[in-house]
Amino acid sequence: MLWGTALLTGLVGLYVIVTQCPATCQLSQEDTETLMELHNSYRGQVVPSATYMRKVKWDEKLKILAEGYAVKCMWEPNPDLELLNMGENLFVSNEPLDLNMTMEKWFLEHLDYDYNNNSCQEDRMCGHYTQMVWADSHSVGCAAHRCDTIEGLSFEKVNFLVCNYYPKDKFKDEKPYEEGEWCSKCPDNVPRCDQNLCGKNSAPINHTTPPPPPPPFNSQHYLALVSNFILSNLTSPDVEEPDALEPSEEPDVEKEITESSTPHREPVYEGDETGTEPGDEEDEEETGTQPGDEEETGMEPGDEEEEEEWEGEERAAEREKERTRNQPPANAGRITTPLLLVTSLMALLSVGL
Repeated sequence: MLWGTALLTGLVGLYVIVTQCPATCQLSQEDTETLMELHNSYRGQVVPSATYMRKVKWDEKLKILAEGYAVKCMWEPNPDLELLNMGENLFVSNEPLDLNMTMEKWFLEHLDYDYNNNSCQEDRMCGHYTQMVWADSHSVGCAAHRCDTIEGLSFEKVNFLVCNYYPKDKFKDEKPYEEGEWCSKCPDNVPRCDQNLCGKNSAPINHTTPPPPPPPFNSQHYLALVSNFILSNLTSPDVEEPDALEPSEEPDVEKEITESSTPHREPVYEGDETGTEPGDEEDEEETGTQPGDEEETGMEPGDEEEEEEWEGEERAAEREKERTRNQPPANAGRITTPLLLVTSLMALLSVGL
């Protein structure tokens, strides 16, 4: 390939190679990937080495800005980028664009750059290089356009490549990066190092054995755990029913009946108030107890009515117990709902399996 003479326009970041491009000069997806790989590859090869150099990523907004400027076909820096803290590199060719060659040309400017003095050799350009390897730059977007003519140059039918960077370099004020051991000063927000570059999606700086992967999800085991948890809570005697009524809300009928009938259920022995025991009847005969004495020593008047009242209350208690036995358990609804939940989980997991 024949190379034309580089045009030294005095503008840092401008470089012309007289090459040619097809009728339509658009960057493909493969081209954008190539540009990304080349940028990061060269950034990881700087001499001297860098303590901190960001891995750059493709940015569609920067690409759109580059497209908007490329169609203007103007061979001068974009004045709008200064206010946006964006940098740029420009390239012109009258042959099909060779991105590998273009990136190499920009990077080879390091031969004309003095790191110690942070300056270019006299009458030489190195601005493409300093922008390409600016440590803080983390985003790049490029675009190409076919220009019949280009303002500022006498060439016709050329292809114009524009690459925008964020943030821009400050070549006049400071060095593009700090010299030192690779990745020794990667910040906390980009604490990983890959091919001498700091980045979030790179491998860890301190390579350690990764932890073993978690065991595969076992749906049957999970279902068994859920089922056991639900059923154990239903049958646990320590679980307090959330909707249980307080004693004041629902009186204990059986307890109330028992307390009211307790005097009538104590053994009452026929005899006098001195507590005649069973088997004393023979003694009564020996002592000459008369038949009419029962009224004096037996049941008092009114005891028959109390006995009938007690029998009626006992029958009422039996009816209450019968009614209670016919009612469903208080937690029947609470048992049914979790069981339905378990059944639903089994159905869903069986479908997923």
